Amino acid sequence: MQKLALALAASTIAGSALAADIVDYPPPEPPVAFVPAFSWTGLYVGGQAGGSFNNGSSNAPSSFVFVPGIAATPGTPEIPATPGTPGTPATPGTPAIPGTPGTPATPGTPGIPAVFGTLEYSCTAAAAGAAGAGSCAVIYPDGTSRLNVPAAELSRTLAASGQAITFGQAVEVAVVVTPAVPGTPGTPATPGTPGTPAVPGTPEVPATPGTPLVPATPGTPGVPDQNYAYTFGPTTQNYSDEDDSFAGGGHIGYNYALGALGGNTFVVGAVADLSYVDITKGGGIADGLDTVGIRQELDYLATVRLKAGAGLDRFFVYGTGGVAFGKIETSFVATPFLAAGSDDDTRVGYAVGAGTDYAVTDNLLIGLEYLYTDLGSDDRAFVTPLANGSTLTTRTDEDFDFHTVWGKVSYRFN
Repeated sequence: MQKLALALAASTIAGSALAADIVDYPPPEPPVAFVPAFSWTGLYVGGQAGGSFNNGSSNAPSSFVFVPGIAATPGTPEIPATPGTPGTPATPGTPAIPGTPGTPATPGTPGIPAVFGTLEYSCTAAAAGAAGAGSCAVIYPDGTSRLNVPAAELSRTLAASGQAITFGQAVEVAVVVTPAVPGTPGTPATPGTPGTPAVPGTPEVPATPGTPLVPATPGTPGVPDQNYAYTFGPTTQNYSDEDDSFAGGGHIGYNYALGALGGNTFVVGAVADLSYVDITKGGGIADGLDTVGIRQELDYLATVRLKAGAGLDRFFVYGTGGVAFGKIETSFVATPFLAAGSDDDTRVGYAVGAGTDYAVTDNLLIGLEYLYTDLGSDDRAFVTPLANGSTLTTRTDEDFDFHTVWGKVSYRFN
């Protein structure tokens, strides 16, 4: 018993000592669960619904009456003149026959030369000696005189008389002159036989004049084409026909998150959609009874666009733009001429806008989007024949453009 008591006591003491050494630690915290941030990368499909409305344009057509011009009448060309007939050249005449030459004259018998007779004259020697120089006046017996007898002639005369002359001496010289005996005249020449005159030729025949030029006849001037604005009367006025429309359809797209952008995510993407849009535009002119007008109606709209923007956690704000396609039916009416017609074509234009998406869950997206769409003009015209060859041409004069606002719901594959 004593051993048992000692053992119990030792056990009690040891238990008390161990109990004093035990530390009371708090329980460990549960592990932190990792929640990944939302990523906009992924493919999505969905639908959209909203409305389209015009931009306030009347789209009134331009109507003109075209009056064709009258072609000019060409004039008659001129008739050239007929050349004249040349004349016959003249016949040359017969040349003259020369006459027979006459008998030459017989020369007469030469006369007897005159001999100096006695003639007194006075003069004053110009110089001493027989060869003195000077002149004197000679007076002949018949009373005639000769002035300025050369000194040589005076010297010869004085030498012949044998007189000696001194300087300044007055001299009188006696000269004997015997009159000349005339010779016997010759026999005059016998004239020749006159020539035969020439025979004149035949005169030239004058040319026959040609036919004169006939002047050209001027043509009738043409009348140019003309265009006139078409009106019905004083009550005529323009009208517009615009109708807004429901727009709805489906879309498919893909977004890709590139990286951080100022604490947000830069996201790019692409989307294609196809929607029913029954929007109409039109206009014309009317006077209460008659109408000339055009109406255009869009049957569907399809776009292929790019998107880019910022992902703000579960919000995505973006801008968008791309190519737009639409089928437009155009109808025409001209009641005054009982004319009507229609045609349709597919046009290509553009669409631009902006929008926002919100990720309700990782897979469910909702959003709102605005688009401005312009499908251009087709330069189409309707031509109505009128009287007298004129026509009425009616065409649209503005682009087919409109606005669209719709809500979107999409399912995202991640």
